[in-house]
Amino acid sequence: MPVAVAVERETGVLPGVRAVPVPGHTPGSLCFVADHLEAAFVGDLVISHGGELTRSLRWANHDDARYLQSIADFAAIAPPAGFPGHGAPVLEGFDAALRALAALPAVPHPAHRARTRRPPRPLRGRLRRSAAPRGKVKQTKRRRGARAPVILTRE
Repeated sequence: MPVAVAVERETGVLPGVRAVPVPGHTPGSLCFVADHLEAAFVGDLVISHGGELTRSLRWANHDDARYLQSIADFAAIAPPAGFPGHGAPVLEGFDAALRALAALPAVPHPAHRARTRRPPRPLRGRLRRSAAPRGKVKQTKRRRGARAPVILTRE
């Protein structure tokens, strides 16, 4: 949605209320700090799960590197209380929790991780074909927890 005035730096929007840009989740994300309440309305900057703060999933962010930088920048000025757009308000210790969240390392993109996949398991024990007389096909398949194999025969 277009806006009349883009906020590109910290700006007073009402007496005692500042708008602070926190781009990354979306290009124009803002947090609003009410100094007289010692509280911040942080929208989608963080998510609160029972008072514990978490970051948005990487794929949900417009620019993840910028999002992580915005968390670190806002953590430096965060007040003691915070009201995320998702989850329960954090009425005490929001500033410390946000600094702790900002200190966590960025999770590398899966394409940049070292390959740690295990090789595929051999088919042994899962599907077998036995030599059958001409015209007959036999398959045995073991099911988890079953001792005896299931035998399928077609004539």
